[in-house]
Amino acid sequence: MLPRPTAALTATAVFLMAASPAMAGEAVAARAPTLTILPSGDSSDVLALAVDDTGVVVGRSIRGRTTHGVIWLPDGRVKDLGAATTALAINDRHEVVGHGPGGPTIWRRTGVQALHGTEALGNNDVGLVAGSDDCVAAQWQRSGTETLLFAGLGRPGEVCDVATGVNRAGTFIGAATVRSPDATIVHLPWLKPAGQATVALPCPTSQGVAHAINGAGQVAGACYDDFEDPDRLAVRWTDGQADILPDRGEGSHAEAIDEAGDVVGRVLVGGQRHAALWQDGVLVDLQQALAAQVPAGWTLADAHGINHQGSIIVGEMVQAQTGIRAAWSLAWR
Repeated sequence: MLPRPTAALTATAVFLMAASPAMAGEAVAARAPTLTILPSGDSSDVLALAVDDTGVVVGRSIRGRTTHGVIWLPDGRVKDLGAATTALAINDRHEVVGHGPGGPTIWRRTGVQALHGTEALGNNDVGLVAGSDDCVAAQWQRSGTETLLFAGLGRPGEVCDVATGVNRAGTFIGAATVRSPDATIVHLPWLKPAGQATVALPCPTSQGVAHAINGAGQVAGACYDDFEDPDRLAVRWTDGQADILPDRGEGSHAEAIDEAGDVVGRVLVGGQRHAALWQDGVLVDLQQALAAQVPAGWTLADAHGINHQGSIIVGEMVQAQTGIRAAWSLAWR
């Protein structure tokens, strides 16, 4: 069992109006949150992965054996990006990045742009895209021009580097894959400020992953010893220091972060995944807190994205009996 702080917020959490005094250890929402289940069409496996400040949500659905990128618009319209696509991230220019039939792709209102490389995983509001090209961390300008970052940590046995995100200042985050002499594989999170050398993000465990970065350079991710072990530690790095976020003692994972430093992801509760929000460092178990709005037999299993303002959270929900997954959006404040 990994050492971790104790969660301060219980399953009986209530949502308080901003004008009301805050109870000790409880997060405060400005208004009652509203959960919306996003249209799934004819798919039984749908994920919402990211959201912008206007409420445009992106993700993916699986139909048969084919993955389709999806954009959900605030007016209820749904845009299918076509077969063999996945939408992973969106910026406030409404530029969507992800996987297209030919590889990394940007979808814009003006058209679709294929990028040279292996994968595109994140973008910022200036239009920089983060990803990799043949296991070398890479960036793309809005024009599509690619630059290899060579942002690895320079460790012996380092075999692959991927940039997973970038903020408006041009600071990239990513992960280095290192193979030891005994063939053990570990993943090491890193941060590369614009024009500076790459630095390792510390973990109290043997490895970890960095998923998202905000404008202040705070990073959300997870630390762990075994890639397959659910007993992970949700982490927020600030100024290069790892802050272990509280959970229920079974495992947690942080996936996205807003401009205020609030983090979303998941926690394990009784072996079951619950979507989570860490607001001001305090855990809100979204499944338990929103139980009255969650359909019977379903669980809010993961929160994959949060917008800059922290007002909208998106993720996936699971039906226990069938394993069907659906996408949701939460107007938080």
